[in-house]
Amino acid sequence: MATMDNLNPSQLLRSMGLMRPEETSYLPSFSDVAVPFAMFGAGVVLGAGLALILTPKTGRELRDDLSRQASKLQTAVRDRIPTRSNDRPDQELWENAPSQA
Repeated sequence: MATMDNLNPSQLLRSMGLMRPEETSYLPSFSDVAVPFAMFGAGVVLGAGLALILTPKTGRELRDDLSRQASKLQTAVRDRIPTRSNDRPDQELWENAPSQA
C-alpha cells in the first residue's frame, strides 16, 4: 500500500475516480478506422448485389443486361492493356530512331 509520501494528487484523484487517466494519443489507431471502412465496403457490395437480385426485371432481361455490362467492361480492360505481337512493331521505331552518339 502506498504511503502518503509516495502519493501525488493526480494518483489520489484517479484512484477515487475523479480524474481520467492521461491519454497517450488523440489519433485513432488503424484498426479503429479500417474496420468501419471494411464494413461500409461490404455493405455497398451487398447492397449492390441485392439491388441486382431484387430488380423488377425478368431473369432474361437481367442476364442480358449483366452480359452486356460485362462485355463493355471486358472491352474497356482489353483496350487499356498493351498487347505485344510477334512482329514487334515498336522495333521499327528503335531502328529508325536517330542515334545519340
